[in-house]
Amino acid sequence: MPLTHEQIWATADDLEANGMEPTLVAVRKALGGGSYSTLSDAMAERRKRLSTKGPDAMEPLPPALTQLVERLGQQIWASAAAYAHDRLKADREQFERLRSDLEGQRPSSSEGWQRSGRSSQQGPARLKHGRTAAV
Repeated sequence: MPLTHEQIWATADDLEANGMEPTLVAVRKALGGGSYSTLSDAMAERRKRLSTKGPDAMEPLPPALTQLVERLGQQIWASAAAYAHDRLKADREQFERLRSDLEGQRPSSSEGWQRSGRSSQQGPARLKHGRTAAV
């Protein structure tokens, strides 16, 4: 049975993984035979594929690792969302306390009229009739 390119590539990969250069002679020896033309064609295609991947190309993650990373990402997202919710709740409570404190310090409208020397009844009546003359 003739050798397939996949068999030749796997053997070359194994040689590299063991620190050996995957030359035609080394691959042929590891396979126990094979024609140099078949080996040469397969190794040329392997080099071409490796060069298109680039030096920083990464193999895809195994499915088990992909699942672990996905679960970790979901846990991180859940923690971040819970933290943001708690922070928003605390900020809202602080805002409401500050607003309440400020409203408690603000004079009422009748106090404002009394401090200006007018009665609380004069102000609204004046506004109701649209007069702007001083009383």
